[in-house]
Amino acid sequence: SSPPLLNLLFFLQDDTGYNDFLTSTDYAGVYSDANALWRQRGILVDRTYADMVCAPSRASFIAGRPSHLVQPKVFSRSQEVTLMQKLSSTGYLSYMVGKWHCGVQAAHLPTSRGFNRFFGLLENPLAYDSVCGHKTNKYNVYYMENTAFENSASSALDPFMRRHYADAEDYYSPTELQEEAFRFLNDHVARYGSAGKTAGVPLFLYFATNAIRNSGDDDSHPSRFYANCTHVANPQRRNGCAASATINLAISELTSYMDTLYDDDWLGIVSSDNGGSAWNFNSPGNNYPLRGNKNEIFEGGVRVQSMIWGTYPPLLSSRMIGHTYSAGFVSIFDWHATFAELGGWTTAGGAEDDHINNGVNYLGDILENRTARPELLFVSGSGSAFLLNGTYKLLEAVPYGPESMNGPNL
Repeated sequence: SSPPLLNLLFFLQDDTGYNDFLTSTDYAGVYSDANALWRQRGILVDRTYADMVCAPSRASFIAGRPSHLVQPKVFSRSQEVTLMQKLSSTGYLSYMVGKWHCGVQAAHLPTSRGFNRFFGLLENPLAYDSVCGHKTNKYNVYYMENTAFENSASSALDPFMRRHYADAEDYYSPTELQEEAFRFLNDHVARYGSAGKTAGVPLFLYFATNAIRNSGDDDSHPSRFYANCTHVANPQRRNGCAASATINLAISELTSYMDTLYDDDWLGIVSSDNGGSAWNFNSPGNNYPLRGNKNEIFEGGVRVQSMIWGTYPPLLSSRMIGHTYSAGFVSIFDWHATFAELGGWTTAGGAEDDHINNGVNYLGDILENRTARPELLFVSGSGSAFLLNGTYKLLEAVPYGPESMNGPNL
């Protein structure tokens, strides 16, 4: 018989810069649990590349191709095959908790893109203690399903959707997201069993926290998250540290849940959607020693760190455990290809997926410290571009400075 399929976890951070994660010069202490996981059963990936802003990166991961090929009209085409739809074809159920930011029309919602359940923020939040959207100031936190969990009549043809009403005094989005992720995991095991331990149904969980985006001027973080941040003098940076503490806690507790429920058959990847933002007064990001920020194609705007961890036996037997992989250029759409192949997806010769999805399953190369891709081409929707080749980087139509979000400075 075929071996049981892996349970998969993708943990996406929001605006976490190169110097905001495990090897940070001032945040490393707040990631005590995540650092321990890296040292004991993980691999740090030092050269992961995303788009310079968040929504294109998220669409790129879901669609499995470079962000310049995932513009709104293209991403919405009927023949799109998302990662969740690929995994569904091999027997998975897919759940998402967190920030969606990939469309709010009916055809673009998470449950229309292949997720069986969703809880979270459709767009950027107004604040960490607000259920409203950043620009709309309208309700932004929803629950959806197209498989009967809360509503016995839910189906793909008749999905169920409700607003999530929360007590404003108690609501704090990172904590709320974490609790909902645990509920989804428990519900899955109760209904479908634990793939690997029994003949259960494998799952894919996409956990997309809104931390640390715009946390610099947000004082709603509960006091317990500042415990390891008192050494940070800058107030914006200190608030960002508290937001980072929520990431460490979520990684730690999700790991405990996955270990308990799925034993030796799960693998997780944590990454960020772009480099840290440092231009705005409410932005705590830091990309040291890299040049650039979010909205720029310099390394600081597009290069982030990732970590692979879990209980997958080939991972645990790798000589790279506790070390850093920097032998190749890994893109956010490579994580799509990696999860799809681990989940049993294969493409038929000549299928459209073969030439519009050009990500690489990077796991084997990371485990063996090999180079899967010696160069990487990036083109943004605004026309900015860069080519990585060895130690060289060629840039074209480069946006820079606080006004970079208004377009490239030619």
